[in-house]
Amino acid sequence: MPSTPTSGWFGASSGLAGVPKEVLVDNQKCAVLRHGPQQVPFHPRFLDLALHYGFRPWACRPGLARTKGKDERNIGSIKPHFFVRYRAFDSWAHLNQLAEQWLREEADQRVHGTVHKVVVERFAREVPHLQPLNAQRVDPAYRETRQVSWDGFIDVRGNRYSVPDVLRDQTVDVYISLDGRLPVWAAGERGLGRGAGA
Repeated sequence: MPSTPTSGWFGASSGLAGVPKEVLVDNQKCAVLRHGPQQVPFHPRFLDLALHYGFRPWACRPGLARTKGKDERNIGSIKPHFFVRYRAFDSWAHLNQLAEQWLREEADQRVHGTVHKVVVERFAREVPHLQPLNAQRVDPAYRETRQVSWDGFIDVRGNRYSVPDVLRDQTVDVYISLDGRLPVWAAGERGLGRGAGA
């Protein structure tokens, strides 16, 4: 999964041409905060994603492998079949292009070992049951709140960044976009200007 759940979700849903009514996630921190005895508190950003795309989130039960379905077995299939053939990539875009080609020409044409149907044909039966994909993309940036120190620095993912003096001792919103930019905004003011690039 990419560094944020929103970026990965939008890419996957676009490839599926729709959204399932329910989404089962493993217990990665970007989706599940912890497992409670009666209720699972999901990460607020993941709940934003679920609301925006209209799916109901579910979390796997820890220690109960059967709730995970077959996704982990798929990883075991990708490593020996895709990455053995394609060992070098010019860029992320090149990797994605090769992966899409491999899925289309090989993986989707195989007979699935459990349902004994050609993958692409079986999926065609499921497409009518998907909900329409919301065309408005959710901002995939990592978002956190930080307190600026007295000397004008914030800590983000183990690194210290300086911010403008006017933000000293204030609470700021930090966004890390997929291209690595890190704009910093006074709390609640995103969209009012360009932000302070840290």
